[in-house]
Amino acid sequence: MVPKKINSDPIFQQEEAAFLDDEIFVSRTDLKGIILEGNSVFTRISEFSLDELIGTPHNIIRHPDMPKCVFKLLWNRIKNRQVTVAYVKNQSKNGKFYWVLACVFIEEGGYFSIRIKPQSKLKSIAEQIYVKLLEVEKDKGVEKASEFLMQELKSLGIHSYDQFMVAVLKDELNLRIKIRGQSPSVSRPKSNNEIFEQNKNLIIMNLERSFRSIKQIIKNTEASKFEEFLSKSNVDSFERISDRIEVLSVNMCITANKLSREGSALYVVANTFQATSHKFLKTFLEFKKSYDSMKMELQTNYTDIYYAFIQVEMLHSSVKNETYSSMGELFSKNNYLFDATLKFFTKTEEKQASFMKLVDNTNRLSKSLIQHLTRIDLIKTGGKIEGSRTDSLISVFGPFINEMEKFVDEYRESMEGIESFVETTYQLVSEMLPVIRNINYLINESMIHFKDSAIEISNKMEEQAS
Repeated sequence: MVPKKINSDPIFQQEEAAFLDDEIFVSRTDLKGIILEGNSVFTRISEFSLDELIGTPHNIIRHPDMPKCVFKLLWNRIKNRQVTVAYVKNQSKNGKFYWVLACVFIEEGGYFSIRIKPQSKLKSIAEQIYVKLLEVEKDKGVEKASEFLMQELKSLGIHSYDQFMVAVLKDELNLRIKIRGQSPSVSRPKSNNEIFEQNKNLIIMNLERSFRSIKQIIKNTEASKFEEFLSKSNVDSFERISDRIEVLSVNMCITANKLSREGSALYVVANTFQATSHKFLKTFLEFKKSYDSMKMELQTNYTDIYYAFIQVEMLHSSVKNETYSSMGELFSKNNYLFDATLKFFTKTEEKQASFMKLVDNTNRLSKSLIQHLTRIDLIKTGGKIEGSRTDSLISVFGPFINEMEKFVDEYRESMEGIESFVETTYQLVSEMLPVIRNINYLINESMIHFKDSAIEISNKMEEQAS
């Protein structure tokens, strides 16, 4: 199908299309970006009818101010099945412009995009960067513009596009939560069908319960300040401390072995220390591996909560703010949205359950390290007592005891923040998983309710007709 012509009148191109703060619009495409579905907000803002949009490439609404390298990045990510968030400037059929924050999700056979009105300061920053990108593209091409984009993000202290997406989602959705709480409820015409209204309200209630749950998770997660900790915490800093313990334990055993009978107790201390230090090092290596994996996956799981928020918001807006004549119409127009969201939450639940096991293991190993450290501290105290019996023992064994004491103090100080962070993460995930499971259940229940109530209404209408 040939794309419809967009009005190129410069007067229209300076005019912004009306896009309300609390609105949300959705489109669905195949793998080639051909539009398959769209909601009424999309058609109103784009000024195309749904018939005009369906079967047309999504770039029908592309604005000339958008850099090609941004779309290249977006397509590279979604082809790799990565959810992608981007600021996009679009153009309506009559040449008006409108900015969106697009969140593109992957589904079987294509993609669906949820878009909200961007309102954070990051949108203004993106606008400024896009102007520069257009200049670089014109002078040096798309590849150089892609490199320049990442340089610009790094100059802002953002080291990857994933990190940029998290910052954007955090700012934009927190503003949206605030606006959502302040915005007056929009009055929509009700259907004359009482059963339909009851069933619709039940679905809305389920979605609002889900929304409140996600909002609380976001609040708890941000209160934990884990992002700040992630940027600072690194077990490599005390991995070097751990390397010293092995050398220390070997040297203690060698020295104690050379002592006469008066040092026999210290030989036992040295051997006990060596055995304990081996257990400590083995646990430390397991902990480091688990901790590094936890840190890597934590960012993804954190981002999933924002994705969950925007999907529930999409469903709520679609069911509550659109006008439907029957449950059958509501079901037919929203089935693909509920289906896509249900699949997302099912996958998220599986990921959260797997992550929970990883965090649980990291938490267990963290506590085990502290236990080993306590044993080493006790061994140090015993060695201090035995080593102080004679001046000769003090001079020979004293430095080892001092080194043990230094090791315990340094390690305990380094481990204190890590242990607290792991414990906080464990508590957050413990709260998060049941919520995700409950939302999954509520959305599934709503889908079943769609079908059952549509059948019930249809049966009643047949009875009345007969």
